[in-house]
Amino acid sequence: MLHVGVKINFRFLFLILVIGVLGLTSCNKEEPPEVKSAPTAPTAPTAPTAPTAPTAPTALSNLRDKCNDSNDSMTWVVRGACRDALLSDFMQIQVYDVFECQPYFKRWNQESLKKAGVYIREYLEISRYAEIDKIALNERSSFAGILREQLIRVLDTTMKQAQVEYEVGDSGGIKSENALRRSSHDFSVSAQLLLRILQKTKLLGFDSSRQKIEQCVYDYAENRLIDIKRLSKSSLLYEPDYIGDISGDIDAPFYNLGSAARTKAYLEQQFHKARVLADYARPFVEFLNNTDFPNKPISNYWKKTLTQLSMKQQFADPNSQAVILDDFIINNLSIMTLNNCRDLIMKQRKYVLGMDLFSEKRNLLQQQSELHCKKEK
Repeated sequence: MLHVGVKINFRFLFLILVIGVLGLTSCNKEEPPEVKSAPTAPTAPTAPTAPTAPTAPTALSNLRDKCNDSNDSMTWVVRGACRDALLSDFMQIQVYDVFECQPYFKRWNQESLKKAGVYIREYLEISRYAEIDKIALNERSSFAGILREQLIRVLDTTMKQAQVEYEVGDSGGIKSENALRRSSHDFSVSAQLLLRILQKTKLLGFDSSRQKIEQCVYDYAENRLIDIKRLSKSSLLYEPDYIGDISGDIDAPFYNLGSAARTKAYLEQQFHKARVLADYARPFVEFLNNTDFPNKPISNYWKKTLTQLSMKQQFADPNSQAVILDDFIINNLSIMTLNNCRDLIMKQRKYVLGMDLFSEKRNLLQQQSELHCKKEK
């Protein structure tokens, strides 16, 4: 029994010894050093967001605020006009453009001109209904001021858009006969629309805007008249071929006009060309006559040309410059030779020269014949 107990105690002591050794090892073991993370860079402060610029109030929003202002002293009539104005076409336009006359454009767009007329008519109807003329126009925040400033901006924008720009490859250019024919036709239709716009803006007192538009229309019409005159020169109107003393025969004619019948046919052909050119000029002349601008030489030139043409065509007036030109070519130029040129020049009847196409052509032919006569002598 004693042997068994000693054996048990020995095992017990051995177990305690093992546990003690393991515990001592555990206590003396070094813990791994703590790994320190790299310091985090400080976060840059967020820049403050710039405040969004407030959107500029549009004319429509200003008008809506004005119409909805319960503290405003508007009469019920003006409030009714307010509602009509909010629905009008010209108040819906919120993109504007500054009016500029294009340096060289082809024609006025009729649809744009009609729109401008509609905008003016809407404004006038609202104005009459609300008796706007009794409201001080210098009150820019007022109902009247909003409508007035809006219409001026809209008209400037629309009239700039109405200028159809010239395209380089268009049938030889604006100065070609085909282009001038189209420009004349288009302007004959647009002229009345333009006149009404100018007259209405004058009545409304839109002086600054109207004057710019009127000057642009005037310059356009004047430039077309200049182009038509250039066309008359480039087409050699009333400029018969000079053949001179080719054969050395002093009785050979200076000009290749041929017989009396051929000369008459030539003159009929030239008069027809002159009438066509004058018809191109007619709508521009009629428009300029109805404006406040003073007539310039080019306008007077074509105005008097139309008068002289009518005197011959409608009344066969012998005092017409067109008839006098025909007589000069038939009785002088067609038979002028080196042998008789001095006598013919001396016997030429002296007519007063006018400021028109026929007078200009006669004067030119007279000067040329005198030079030819002196040269041949």
